[in-house]
Parts: sequence; C-alpha cells; structure tokens
Amino acid sequence: MARKAQAPGYLLERIDDFSGGWNTAHPASIGKNDLVTAKNVLFTPEGKIVPRWGMAKRFGADFDPNPVLGMGALYKSDGTTRLVMAAGTTLYVDKPHVIFNYDSQADWEQSGVYTNLDTKSSPGDVKLYTPPTPIFSRPFVAYTSTGQQVAFGVPRYEAGQFGQAIMIEEGTTNLLKNASFEVYTGWTGVADGWTSGASAVVTSSFAVDTTNYRPSGTRSQKTAITASTGVGDAVVYQQFTVGAGITLTVSGYLMGSATGTGAARLYINAYNSADTLLSTFINQVPVIPSSWTRVAFTGTTPANTAYVRVAFGARARAAGDTATVYWDDVQVEQKTYPTSIIFANDTTTQPSRFPESLTIPTARVLSAQEGTVESWINLLRSPGTAPQYLFDGAGAANQNLVVYVGTDGKLRVEYGAGTTTVTLVGTTVLAANTWYFVAVRWSSAGVALLINGAVEASDATAPSLSFGVNAYLGSKADGTSQLDGLIDDLRISSRARTDAEIAAAYQSGLPLEWDIDTTYLLHFDGNLNYPADRQGVWVSPVQNAATVQDYASLAVSWSETLPVGTAIACQVRTSADGVTWSMWYDQVNGETATAPANPYSQVRFILQEVGNAGTPILSRAMVSYEGQPSASSLLTGLSVASHYSFAQLQDYLLVFNGIDSPKKYDGTTIADITAGPKAKYCCVYKNRVWAAKGSTLYFSDLLSVDTWPAANFIEVNPSDGDEIIALIPTTMMLLIVKQHSTYYLTGYSPQTFAVSLAGDVGTISPRGALWTPYGIFMLDREGVWQTDLRKRVLLTRKIEGAWKTLNQRALSKGALFVMDERILVAVPSAIANGNDTVLVYDVLHRAWSKVEGWYPSCFLMFWERGRWKYLFGDSRKGQVYEIGGATDDAGTMFEALVETAHLPLMSESWEKRYKWCDLIFAKGSTVQNVAVSFVADGVAGAEKTLNVASGSGTVAGRFWTPPFARTLGVRVRWPATDSSGPELLAAELTYFPRAARPVQVV
Repeated sequence: MARKAQAPGYLLERIDDFSGGWNTAHPASIGKNDLVTAKNVLFTPEGKIVPRWGMAKRFGADFDPNPVLGMGALYKSDGTTRLVMAAGTTLYVDKPHVIFNYDSQADWEQSGVYTNLDTKSSPGDVKLYTPPTPIFSRPFVAYTSTGQQVAFGVPRYEAGQFGQAIMIEEGTTNLLKNASFEVYTGWTGVADGWTSGASAVVTSSFAVDTTNYRPSGTRSQKTAITASTGVGDAVVYQQFTVGAGITLTVSGYLMGSATGTGAARLYINAYNSADTLLSTFINQVPVIPSSWTRVAFTGTTPANTAYVRVAFGARARAAGDTATVYWDDVQVEQKTYPTSIIFANDTTTQPSRFPESLTIPTARVLSAQEGTVESWINLLRSPGTAPQYLFDGAGAANQNLVVYVGTDGKLRVEYGAGTTTVTLVGTTVLAANTWYFVAVRWSSAGVALLINGAVEASDATAPSLSFGVNAYLGSKADGTSQLDGLIDDLRISSRARTDAEIAAAYQSGLPLEWDIDTTYLLHFDGNLNYPADRQGVWVSPVQNAATVQDYASLAVSWSETLPVGTAIACQVRTSADGVTWSMWYDQVNGETATAPANPYSQVRFILQEVGNAGTPILSRAMVSYEGQPSASSLLTGLSVASHYSFAQLQDYLLVFNGIDSPKKYDGTTIADITAGPKAKYCCVYKNRVWAAKGSTLYFSDLLSVDTWPAANFIEVNPSDGDEIIALIPTTMMLLIVKQHSTYYLTGYSPQTFAVSLAGDVGTISPRGALWTPYGIFMLDREGVWQTDLRKRVLLTRKIEGAWKTLNQRALSKGALFVMDERILVAVPSAIANGNDTVLVYDVLHRAWSKVEGWYPSCFLMFWERGRWKYLFGDSRKGQVYEIGGATDDAGTMFEALVETAHLPLMSESWEKRYKWCDLIFAKGSTVQNVAVSFVADGVAGAEKTLNVASGSGTVAGRFWTPPFARTLGVRVRWPATDSSGPELLAAELTYFPRAARPVQVV
C-alpha cells in the first residue's frame, strides 16, 4: 500500500526591508527588497516607507507668468533677510522678512539694558553675572557686642532686622590700659596697671575673678564692699594725661549683687599739674544689674586739667550695705558717645580700633541714569556731632550721590545735577537702636527719599550722576564718617522703583528679594555672599518692523543650556508708536507671540538660578516677523536669459546672468557693478567674487564687489572647446566644472592662485553639480554620477529605464539639491520642457524614489525664523515653494504608491501556493485609508482598503492572494495622505510548499 505523502506546514515569506528602492528593471529579475514603483514616498533609516514631505506656496499670488530662473538670499549684518528671485526679464524681492538676530557679544551688548548678566567671559553667550564680592576693611581685630573677637578684615555681624546685619563703625582709642583686666601678676587682687582705693568707713576686698567674665577674655575685676558706719567707696583706678575742655566718654560692663542701697561706682576726677583735684566731672552710681550690662557716661574736662583719674568699683550708701561688683571691658574714649569695646590686655599701650569700611563695585551694579538703593539701618548711637554715612557713590563733584544722617538726626540725600548739588532732607528724626527702612531712587524724573515706605523728600531736578569704581557703604569715600550702626538687606536696582513697590517691601515684613531689576543684594546673614537664588535680565533694543506685512507673525526662538535648577524665561511687549508699550507677555520658544500686533517690539530674557545650581546660558535669540510673504519688483528691463546666478559678499547680494552688467543689491538699492564681467556664473570664495564666462575665470579684489583689475583672470584650458558651466566653493578649494571635465583652484592670492585638472567628469546643467558631505554629484545625459574626482559611480544605473524616458534636450535645466541625507534630482519628463519630476536618491540606502507634483527649476536653503527652510522655484511660473509640512499646498493631500518586487511562485524544487498577505503599518497622526492590491503575472487586481487609525502603535491587515499566478507582487497605495500618514513597516506572504511534479524531458 502506497504511503501518503505528508504535507508540509505553512511558511512565511517576509518583505520587511524596502531599502532597495525604485528599480525599473524587469520585476522578475530584481531583488525582493526592490520596488517596482516608489512614488511620493521616502525611506526611513531603518528601510521602512513613509509618505514624502509636503510642500507649500510661499506667495499667495504668482509674481510672474514666467519660470523662476534663479534665487538668492541676502543676509544683512543688521539681521535683515531678503529673498531675491529672477523670472522673465525682472528681478523680484521678497516682502522684507525682518529678523533680529542676537548671537554675538556685540549683539547682546548693543542695547545696554542687561542686568546681572555676563556677556564677556564667553563671547556670544549670555550667562548670569557674579559681581565681585564686597570688600570689607579693618586692619585689626574687633569685638562684637557680646564680646566675641573677630579677626582683622572680617566683618562683625549683629542681630539684624532679618537674621543678622553688618556693623560699620568708626575707629577709636581706649585711653585705658589693661582695660579688660586680663593681666594679673600681683597678689593684691588688683589687675596690673590699676590701683585700689577704699573709704575708711568701709571694709573692702579686691580680686581678679576667673569665674565671672565677659566672652572677650577670661577675667574681670571684682570689688566687694561692706559699710560699717556710712557712705563709702571701694574702687580700682587708672590715670592718664589729658588737657582741659576735652569731652570724654567712659563706659564699661558691670554685673554683681547688692543688699540695701549698695551700688556700683564709676567716676572721673580731673587734676591740675600740682596734683590738686579740680572736680569729679563724671560721677555715676549705677544700680547693679544681675547680668553683664554696659553703662556709659560723658563729660568734659574742666579748665587747668592736666590729667584725669578713672575709677570703677562699688559704693555703700548706708551703714550695713554690702555689694559685690564685677567690672569688665571698661573704656574711655575722646568722643561724645561710646563705641564698641576694644579688648585691652596690654599694660603699656592704649589700644586702638581702626575705622571700618565696606565697598561694592559699581560696574554693572549702579546705573547713572536710573536706579534704586534700599536698605534697613539701625544707629548704634544717637546722632550728634558728626554726620553718619550710609552710602557714598564716590562720584565726581556735582555728580555724586550720597546718603547720610545729619547731626540733627534727619536723613539727607545729596545728588549731583551736573553743575550743582541738590540736597534732600527727610522729616523723621532717627533714634538710636531703632530699625528704619531707607530707600533712594533716581531717574530723569528726579530723586526721592523714602523712609519706612513713605516719601519724605523729593526733587524733580534731573540727576547727572557718575560713580567711582567702588561705592562705599557705611562711610564716606575717604573712609571717615562711619555710620556707627547696622546695615541689613541692601538691595540695588537698575530701575527707579515706584512708591507702591517700596512701601510694599517695607510692609511685607520679609527680607528683600532678588528680582529682574536687582543688580545687587546682600542679606549680611553672617557673610558677604549673594543669595543662592538669583536672576538676570536682558532687554532687547526697540525693534522696528514697520515694513513687514503681518505684525501678528512676530515669533521668538532661542538656544539655551539649562543646568538642573536653572531656567530661562522669555517675554515680549509691543508698541504702536515706540513710546507707549503693552504689558510683558510670556513667550514660548519658537512660537508666535501672544502680545498685541504692533510694528514695534521688545523681548526680554530672564535667567534664573535656584540654590547656587549654576548659570543658565543663552547662546542665541532670533525675533522674526513672517506672515504670508509677497514679492515685489526689484528691477525690470533685463535681457532674456536662461539662468541667473547669485552670491553674497559682505552686505551685498550679487546677480549675474551672462548678458547684462552684474548687479549688487544691499537690501535697499540695486545697482550695476560697472567694472564686473558680464559672466554667467558667480560665487564667493576666499572673500572674493568669482565669475565665469566661456573658459575664463574672473575674480575681484579682496572684500570688494566693485574692483575687478584687468589682470584678475585665469584661463581654464581654453583649448578644450568647453565652457565653464558651474562654480562650486568648498572648504578647501574652488571647483570649476565644465561639461566634460572639472578643475580645482587653490591658493590664497593672485600670486598663488593656480588651476589644476581634477577629473574627467562634468555636468550639462549650471545647477547640475553639487558638493555635499557624501561626495560630489554631477548630472549629465547618462544620469547622475557620484564622484570624489578620482573615480565615479553612475547612480542612475538602477533606474536606467526611467532615465532614458526623460527629455534629453531639456536636461540642461536639471537641478541637484541635498536635503536630509537625500539627493533631489529635478529633471524634465519626456514631454516636459521644464523640470516636472524629482528623483530622490537616498544616500544611506543607495535607493531611489520619485516625487510627482513638484516643478523645481532651482533650489535654495533659506535661513528664516531660527531654522533652515528648503525652497524651490517653480519651473512653470513665478512662484516659490517650501519643502516640508504635512500636506501639499493649501492643505492638499497627495497620493503615494509602492509596488513590491514580483516574487516567483515557482522554484526549481518547490511550487509555492500563496494564501494571504499581512501588511503592518505604524499609525500616523491622522486617520487614513490605505488601498492594497495584488499584481498577479503583471496584472493588478481589485483594491482592498485598510483603515489605519491615528495615534501610537501599529495596525495589521490581512489580504488573500489570487489562487493562481506565476509571479505575485503587492501594491500599496495611500490615496490621500500627507507626511504624517501611516508608515509601512513590513509585508508577510504566507504560503505552503509542495513538491513539484516530475516533468518528462525529451
């Protein structure tokens, strides 16, 4: 019995790589990844298929009935861009596209309105500026009110209005020696340099105590007293020489205990040269506090004084009184008020404290035109004999700005008006140990002084200010007249803040904050550091776009680098007249502004740093007005020419057509280059204009468009009978292309310029030579060549059949262009006199596809609104199209079509019986239909439709094949799609094989 053959299972034949591209050879002889048809599609880097780019008209109306013969772009140094087109006998210019570019140090600094920003350390970038830190000076140690020693050159910080504040104090000398009682080498209980004395009616004892003392040292002078019968003192004293009429202030810290009427004792006796007591001109009996408390008293020496004796101790004011008093850090100063203590542990010298100063830089901090200084201050002494300075701008005479407390206790502002100085006087009499919020603002409207949020004095006289390299806080610029007080929360602004703002800052009960107008802010909370959160702002100059068609097209784009914890915000405001402005509107990068449509605009960028995270960097900004462009006539009456060539040198766009005198266009005026040759082709290379006519290559003088010396030409093999047809500048050389050969020019001057033969490949079209990162491409009648000038490859060999159908007589109008790793080849079809077909060569896959519905006569990369745009001129009429976007012009969808290789159903050993085909698509952004049909034995069958939803993910559709055929292909058509349509990922054919029947061979 015969065994039944086992049927094999189903098998798959997967077509998932379409990178072979379009192939016009016989379908049965091409690879399975080749396509019989590839129309209006592109290949992704993975070899999948997507619909091609869209394209849109640039102009609402055609500007000429004739084809576009060339296009050029003028990029002026002021940021203005012009697109110039040639059609018929006329040059046209795009309606001005006003673009304001900011990408160099000069650009960023042109407005002068940039606050807390650095444009110099990295030219071309804008970063947050860190001003030099304040400089505090005091060339010796000092002590805080709590007795803590502070090293020389280090500020003293006391309790502030918010946190801590900085103390700025004048210098002084303590006329007492060992005034902190630290030196003790004896046995009497009295510190060295001091003498003890006691009344006969008291019992006393003295000790240099090591248990109770101020933090400034480790000892104090203790005096204990008991009264036996009446009033009496026990003191330690010291004397020094001083004349008559001298005001002295004595101070000291005391603490202790007392019973009855026991008290502390402090006095100064004056003596003449005969040692006769003249008077006790300071005589005080303070109540003894239970903790360290400072007391101070002032008096003036009487006539004939030769020296004084200063005593500290205890007093009994009734029989039976007892008292224990500790004195420490005592001080006598030749002043009418006490200053902070000078720790004194020297028995031979009278110690001094040097005056303190605090300076801040004025560059980028203080604006002479407008600004505000705000701060909290607290006077440590009552005003009196000398002014107490808060601020001194160190400016020139009649140009300075100073703020100080007068001897009457009222705050004063003196500001320069150019030839005079104006003085403002506040109304509040400042008291010691009281916090006040002081603000001074200035602008062309005048100067105002505010205290605690209220205006106390103002003057409408416009200031004329200048500032020194450094401004002084807490003293005059000569280092005198110290504030003798505390400063907290100093803020300097680039703007004259309003009454309401200053009042709000005072009433908030919060420390001052850094905002976009702040140039300097110090909290003095134990250091001179800036806040960890900062901002900087740059404001553009006023941008006049009165010539644009659509003010509402204003858009802003910028490039930024943002470390974590930083940000850059952009805002826009506009004006109808450049005087009255709208509010600031937030701006999204690359988007159209929401500010009102007006001809004048400004942008500002706010750079923000949080927590010392680092500085954000703004490297480029562009403000552009676009809208729907229109074209207007620039120059008429030109000769009938077949080709226009454009190039730019400096601020001139150059135009050559081979017949008329060459032209130069500066964005406003077009004129003849009278000395220039009437050449067909031009370019700019090594800062010269180069022009070709016949086999002669002309060149201008360096950086000149008008100077063409007679000797500035080179003959390029004139005996070959071939004309120069294209000039291609590269980074290393200038390629000079003829129809059958290519030459290259090297050198840097007329003396070193030399032309050499590069290869035997050339082009038949002025736009048929293209230099790219992928090599040089040349168009001739055989096809498109890729070359490195040593060897060449005919890229169109694979589509030779299609190439032969082109209108060979019109191929001289062909144009090459590179875009997104693809070479676009615009050529005329068999019956066209102009380019109506675009063949697209995918450099990555070495594959071809075809675009229909485009009519490019020439291409141009055009910088606009912060990106490159790809334009082509129409080969039928005066119109320009932009490549990109989803759909064709006016939102029109287009048809895309691919047809796979025709796979044979038979092989030598197997007969394939196809069952179905699965197609896999990636979803697009819109819902679209895809029509699928099979091509059996070269005949397309009925179409079946697959609806592909929008969104993410994939969609698969299964289609059953015809039952019988020798070859089978899959035809996929997007009837109406755009560039966001579904992407074809793969095709899978399911079949089962069976053994082929034996065939008798005769």
